Amino acid sequence: MYLLGQTPDSDNQIWHLPTAAPITGKEFITLAAEIYGVKPAHTTINKFMLQLVGLFKKVVAGTVEMYYQYDHDYNFNSSKFENTFKIKPTSYKEGIKHMSETLYRAK
Repeated sequence: MYLLGQTPDSDNQIWHLPTAAPITGKEFITLAAEIYGVKPAHTTINKFMLQLVGLFKKVVAGTVEMYYQYDHDYNFNSSKFENTFKIKPTSYKEGIKHMSETLYRAK
């Protein structure tokens, strides 16, 4: 955001900040489980069930409007930003590994 704000030529354009190559939710779970050394596990829920849970859990209710991100491919192409500013996004593997070594480090 800072780079865009400091670059007048970037005004009045659409920019996507650096975004790693897309992976599926299942791939993300498998990758994270591998890094954390646990067995991958997940369950799915359809939109109707999410709406039903949202009746009782308000924090879940707001998730329903974002359901399209799970129902359809939702990929960002940040190549314009990457090429302009010579910045490569952090891969999911690198990011999860870093989180496992810092934020969620065992105490």
